[in-house]
Amino acid sequence: MKLLVISNMYPNKSNPYYGTFVEKTTRGLESNGGEVTLAVISSLEKNFFYKIINYLSLYCRVIFLLLSNRFDYVYIHFPSHTFLPVYMISFILKVKLVIHFHGGDGLQQPGRSNFIHFIKNKINQKAIDLAAVIVLPSTSYLNQLNKEYILDKLKIFISPSGGVSLKQFAYKKRFYSRHKLLFVGRMVDVKRPLFLARCLKQLLNNSEIKFKVTIVGSGPLENKLKENLSEYDFEFIPSVSQNELYDIYKEHDMLIQTSSSESLGLVPLEFMATGGIPICSFIPAFSEYIDDGVNGYLFQSELEFANKVAIFFGLDEVTRNAMSGSACKTVELTYESQIVAEKLYCELKKK
Repeated sequence: MKLLVISNMYPNKSNPYYGTFVEKTTRGLESNGGEVTLAVISSLEKNFFYKIINYLSLYCRVIFLLLSNRFDYVYIHFPSHTFLPVYMISFILKVKLVIHFHGGDGLQQPGRSNFIHFIKNKINQKAIDLAAVIVLPSTSYLNQLNKEYILDKLKIFISPSGGVSLKQFAYKKRFYSRHKLLFVGRMVDVKRPLFLARCLKQLLNNSEIKFKVTIVGSGPLENKLKENLSEYDFEFIPSVSQNELYDIYKEHDMLIQTSSSESLGLVPLEFMATGGIPICSFIPAFSEYIDDGVNGYLFQSELEFANKVAIFFGLDEVTRNAMSGSACKTVELTYESQIVAEKLYCELKKK
């Protein structure tokens, strides 16, 4: 099966964290026999002029590849950003299209322009109408898209963003001499880093147990978060590669995620694969795989966060280890990368 994979996010050595879920999905297709040609953007540009240059370059490459090659599938990620050149070509060539939505690509995000959202919706609906397969990362994300678009349920395939490699994120038994809490995420509105700051302050005011906090990530709200937590001795680490993340994961026993919205949330699943316990905001995506009090915790307020962390701190070692095993088992049964890749490849073969 020959595929042209198109994405405006793809990791490289300079940006190892940029679109790792796209790379995972692509590598999974290759591991099952897919022959992949890439047309991607790998640089994270802040300058508007350079962004335009990157997109024009991407669009030209897509058009050239489609005119000079034959592909069984054109597989596009983030269709609102990448569909236009494929749509142009579709008037002169028959294109068998897979569209793969992630995160806020199909939905309105906090702080984003209503006009831009309107334009994106029009582009996305065109892509949906033309697609042979529509890949979504979770059932909760499907429920959200159903409110925005006209979807053909026969085209829908749920595939959790490349899944999690149990070789890369191997299980590690924790030792609880001192609790270590971790946050991993971009410092943007949807991840709610300032809500994270309030949660940590609430915990510090309510807990007598000593613990360490590490915060991994970069973004426009990074300085505000640091200002809010300047009086505390927390460790801040810039965004890192997947291999570096594993080294960080295995040294922490609890992961905090405060997102207001997620299409899936791979970070908690990666952490769970290593045997860590997630404590996440009570949103539909996290609720799909976190069973509160069994393999992790869900919370809605700063006080509930502090109370549930205190409960975890107070568990005996046998119970903690049982939760740890349950977290890893959740990933092993449903989100393991090889299983995810095989199912996606088989779905494309059927169409």
